[in-house]
Amino acid sequence: MGGSGTRGQLLVVGAAPDPIKVRTPAIENEDGLRLAHERGIRSRNEIMPLSAAPAAYERMMSGDARFRVVLDTRA
Repeated sequence: MGGSGTRGQLLVVGAAPDPIKVRTPAIENEDGLRLAHERGIRSRNEIMPLSAAPAAYERMMSGDARFRVVLDTRA
């Protein structure tokens, strides 16, 4: 995943063993990432441990998450 950053990882929890196809308009994503990088724009994240994935999902789906919810696999 090019957008995950240097040494970034994409972790898919609960997916089938089949390959995952990600279709995004690459140029729009690249333009957005470039603009954010040039202007020093960073995302705001709520970091939760992977063990709290069900609670994190509920928080996101209920609209209670104030920022992007990110699961930390090291916690």
